[in-house]
Amino acid sequence: MDMVFWYRKKFGILSHKIEVNRVRLHFETTGDGDHTVLLLPGALGSSRTDFEKQLTDFDKSEFTIISMDPRGYGRSIPPERTWPLEFLQRDADDALELIRVCFIHQITFG
Repeated sequence: MDMVFWYRKKFGILSHKIEVNRVRLHFETTGDGDHTVLLLPGALGSSRTDFEKQLTDFDKSEFTIISMDPRGYGRSIPPERTWPLEFLQRDADDALELIRVCFIHQITFG
């Protein structure tokens, strides 16, 4: 394994973009622990604005933290945020697809 990548994963925050449900979503990861936690921001929040403290302060040897920007927020722009009646379901579907494409088998939602 590349030592620089290992160091950044263990001690830093990695930024990623991946296509799920026909949209490119931004998410950040840190840590390499056995317990994976997915952090979903609240109304009008983003990965970094809502979870800066968790991304930097969680025990990276115990937890793997994934923090997602929903479509239209943070670095998941474009697309612009839209507000159909089912927008919360759409965000949940995007989060589940992110879990699936990242091959995560067990997760805790935060």
